[in-house]
Amino acid sequence: MERYRVGRVTGIGLMSGGAAAVVVGEVLTILSAVHAEDNSYRYRSSSQDPLWIAGFSTLMAGVGGLGSGVPLYVIYNKRYKVVKHRIKKLSEGKSGITIE
Repeated sequence: MERYRVGRVTGIGLMSGGAAAVVVGEVLTILSAVHAEDNSYRYRSSSQDPLWIAGFSTLMAGVGGLGSGVPLYVIYNKRYKVVKHRIKKLSEGKSGITIE
């Protein structure tokens, strides 16, 4: 049962970190567009701007965190609830087996 709880908590952590990274990546990408308007990167394309690269990389890492955290949470949460229900049922003696 402990491994299902740990898997569920890991999924929550990945989702939270992924969501935060998506927000930070969006902010950095928007800042790179604003930064490009001041003509300091006039002769560079947006893919060569370090701020844009950092924003896009952070955004992709966040999407990856969300993409792995959601299924991890869903799967382990379902398994956790099933095991918890079985243990509760077993301890109440409703399965024909009593624990004394």
